[in-house]
Amino acid sequence: MLIEIINSENVDLNDVSTECCIQNLLCSHREGKHILISNENFLKLMGYHKNLGIRNCNTAQNILQNLKEYMQLKTKINYYCKVDLSSNSNEVIASNVDEKHFIVGYNFFNDSSKSQKTKLLCEDRNDYKLYKIIGEHYKHSQKMPGINISFDVVSGGGGGTKANFDYIKSINNLCFCLLDTDKKHPKSKIGSTASKFKKADNTAFCQHFIIKSHEIESLIPLKVIEEAIQQNKLPNNYLDSHDKLKALTDFSPEIKLYFDHKLGMTVESALDLDTRYQDKFWQDPINKAPNLSRSKCVKKMLCECEQPCLVAPGFSSNLLNAGSEVLENISHIRISNCIPPVLKEEWDTIGEQLFSWGCSVSNRSRTS
Repeated sequence: MLIEIINSENVDLNDVSTECCIQNLLCSHREGKHILISNENFLKLMGYHKNLGIRNCNTAQNILQNLKEYMQLKTKINYYCKVDLSSNSNEVIASNVDEKHFIVGYNFFNDSSKSQKTKLLCEDRNDYKLYKIIGEHYKHSQKMPGINISFDVVSGGGGGTKANFDYIKSINNLCFCLLDTDKKHPKSKIGSTASKFKKADNTAFCQHFIIKSHEIESLIPLKVIEEAIQQNKLPNNYLDSHDKLKALTDFSPEIKLYFDHKLGMTVESALDLDTRYQDKFWQDPINKAPNLSRSKCVKKMLCECEQPCLVAPGFSSNLLNAGSEVLENISHIRISNCIPPVLKEEWDTIGEQLFSWGCSVSNRSRTS
């Protein structure tokens, strides 16, 4: 996360009351956990104040050399932290949503545990394989290749995600939590895990974000799924699943956001969802998509088979790993060409959040 020191004009660096905070923040920057900025005069003062230690002095001088690049981050991110050296508070003293930052007193960072990497809380630890790619893609789209994205990734364990979020919040650690909606229809309610989170649960330094899509696998473009099959990262028999989902999304792109990519969609489930929400979100593409291969039950939209008939099968729980492996090995230009319009806004929104909460100094900018 970007951390800016403010109100430093009258700070005495020999005063032990602020020294601990400053040393923790300089150390955090040097170790690639966050990015520290301040005004040029204060950076120069820290750079030559030997009582801070030679490594901290070198770090301050390095920040000064790269300050122009770091300052650009304010236009690329949607959230950052300010440390007010005129306040000895150990809590948040202001949170300004419109100006995209929150302010803490210097005692907030006197505890070194607060200056560790931001925790990224996911429902499953494997989710980070794709979220990392989404964050990196956003970073490159903003022409900031010299900045890293770094998190301490924590698994929520599905239903235990809220309990883990509450614990991290209770110890005042920086935390960003990403959640699936588990929605299989645009009008349905969010799932049991996300529904445990309320807006009031967020604090300035510990927040959750619910993605629009049914699940993280929804964010994998169909072109990437096809390539995963061609590269044998997914079995060849999933080509039928791909073709059917492609036919549905060609007719109705929003299907991509609500399709269960692991299990697929049955005739019965499609009917039940449309009946419950009194529309034809699923039935229209199932009945009218010109290139959809249909079984007898799908044609009739009536299934009484012992084994429920699938409109389109899913791709199994291995899709996340397979899709992430493909994306890891292609350029960001190719990724841009793979992302359909229906997914682009969500990729950009999630990417901006990850870049804001996890931006950190790159190896080339660190000092010993």
